[in-house]
Amino acid sequence: MGNMVLIAENTYKEGSNNIGDFVDAFDDRVELGDDTYKDFNVVHIEGLTGAQIKEKIRALAPEISLAYMTITEGGKWSQTPPDQKNIWNDNGVWKEIIKMPKYPVNFGKLAESDLTNLSESIATSSAKLLLLESKAEVNMTTLSVNQVEMVDLNK
Repeated sequence: MGNMVLIAENTYKEGSNNIGDFVDAFDDRVELGDDTYKDFNVVHIEGLTGAQIKEKIRALAPEISLAYMTITEGGKWSQTPPDQKNIWNDNGVWKEIIKMPKYPVNFGKLAESDLTNLSESIATSSAKLLLLESKAEVNMTTLSVNQVEMVDLNK
């Protein structure tokens, strides 16, 4: 059984995270035995491993890269470093990262019925991964400050 650890009311910090943000995933309840995650929302997912959950989360997160703007003409040495910005790929459109979210994905839209479906062994592993994908909200896409298109990169 996999366990997905999410931010809960007691671990919410305004401006830092949101309720439902994905923190980590583990196998079995054994690894969650101490009080480390007692204030978090731990979602038990029957039939999936922690590694499978993490793999799905990584697949949902957008590609992140660096963009460079040279200050001098190409091929000439200078003591002035190039300007650089963090960027992310929004379905083929590169946008500047003004604020990097602490956690990449949020599952705040998981309903009680979704939690029941994840914890029971009736649904297949594939169906559970699809459910997670359908309820996931990529935090990079929800921050309005990160919606500025890098026009030079999208020509």
